Amino acid sequence: MLIKNAMIITMDSNRRVIKNGDIYIEDNKIIKIGKSLDIKDNEIIDAKGMAALPGFIKTHTHSSMTLLRGYADDLPLMKWLKEYIWPLEALLKPEDCYIGSKLACLEMIRAGITTFSDMYFYMNQVAKAVEDSGIRGVLSYVINDIMPENFAGMTATKRFLNQVKKSDRIIPIIGPHSPYACSKETLQKAKELADDLKTLIHIHVSETKEEIEESKKKFGLRPIEYLNSIGFLDSNLEIAHCVWVNDDEIKMLAKNNVKISHCPVSNMKLASGIAPLKHMLDNDLIVSLGSDGPCSNNRLDMIQEMKFSSLLQKVSLGDPTVIPAEKALEMATINGARALRLDNKLGSIEVGKLADIILIDLKKPHLTPLHNIFSHLVYAAQASDVDTVICNGKILMRNRKLLTLNENEIMEKAELAKEDLFGRK
Repeated sequence: MLIKNAMIITMDSNRRVIKNGDIYIEDNKIIKIGKSLDIKDNEIIDAKGMAALPGFIKTHTHSSMTLLRGYADDLPLMKWLKEYIWPLEALLKPEDCYIGSKLACLEMIRAGITTFSDMYFYMNQVAKAVEDSGIRGVLSYVINDIMPENFAGMTATKRFLNQVKKSDRIIPIIGPHSPYACSKETLQKAKELADDLKTLIHIHVSETKEEIEESKKKFGLRPIEYLNSIGFLDSNLEIAHCVWVNDDEIKMLAKNNVKISHCPVSNMKLASGIAPLKHMLDNDLIVSLGSDGPCSNNRLDMIQEMKFSSLLQKVSLGDPTVIPAEKALEMATINGARALRLDNKLGSIEVGKLADIILIDLKKPHLTPLHNIFSHLVYAAQASDVDTVICNGKILMRNRKLLTLNENEIMEKAELAKEDLFGRK
C-alpha cells in the first residue's frame, strides 16, 4: 500500500512534518517514508489535501457501556455507580458486551482511534468485537470485591487470560477496578499476577474528592500514598484519572514511573474536578488521554479529549500558554503508546513501526486557511474529518466508508440489546 501526497505528521522524536510526503506499507509495517516514492504494483491512496498521522490511542474506556449511553446522566460519581451502574451491570450477559463493544469499535474507527485500552466484564466478547472490527485492543477484565468472584474477580480474569487469543491486535492486561473497590489482598494478588505475566496493570485512582476523604478515613492515607505503602506503584502501572493528587503524590508517581490516563471530558461531566495536568507533565510523568466509558462522557472522541485537555488547563491556571496543541497531540498518540508499553511499535509514523495511520481531510471550511497544523488538529478538527483509517496495515475505513463493520446492522442490534438489558431490571 502506498499513501501519496499527504502532509505527514510523524510525531517522531523531532516532531517532523513532511509536506507532500509518501508512506509505503508492506504487510502490517511502515517500510519507507519520503517524497515521490516510485514503488510499483501497490494499492495507492491519494492523500492530497489530507494530514496523515498516527492512529489515536485511547488509554482508558469501558467500551461495552455504549448500551448505557445517556442512562443516569447528571449525577455525582458514587451515586451514579452504586445506585444505577453497578446494579445494572450485574444483569449483563456476554452478548451485551459483544454488541456494546462492537458499537464502540464502530464509533472509534469513525473517530480515528486505532488502539484502545478497555476494562470491563466478559472481555472475551470484547476481544471478539476487536477481532471482527480490525481495531487494536489492550483488554483487562475488571477485578473488584463488590461483585461475585466468577463475574468480576481474579477467577474471571484468569479465565479470560486462558481463553483469549493474543495477537498484535489483542493484548490482555490486568485490571483491578480501584482501591475503594478492591481489598489490599486483591490488589496484591493482581499485582503478583501482572508481575508473573510481565504485563500492565490498569486501575482507577483519585477520581473524586470524596474518594480521597474515604481513603484517609479507611487507611489514614490518600489513595496514591496507600498504593505506595503496599508496593503497588511501579512502571507497569497505568492509572486512570488522578484528578485529586497533590505535589507529594505526583512526585511519588514520577519516582515509580507510573503512567497516567487523563480523562478531561468525563471528569467535567461528573464534576470530579480538573486534574493537575501541567504539574504532572512538569514532573516528567507520561500522561496519555482516555475518554472513560460512553455512559460518563458520552462520546468516544479523542479530538474532543485533546481540545479539552488543553483548554481546561488554560482556564483553570489563567495561562493560555499551557498545554499547547502539539503537547495535546502527543498525549493522544506517542504518549498513549508509551503508557501501554507499545511505543516501539505504535504512536508515530516511522520506518519499522506498525502501520496504524489515519488520514484527516483538511479540505473543510473550519480547517481553512492553514497556519499551524497542530492547532488545526486539536482546536478546529472534529471526528467527522477523519477520512481513512488503517490499523495493522489493513484499511478499516476509506472515504468515510466502513470496510470491516456493517454500521446499520450494529446500531439496530445495539438498540435491541439495550431494550433487552433494561427489561431485566
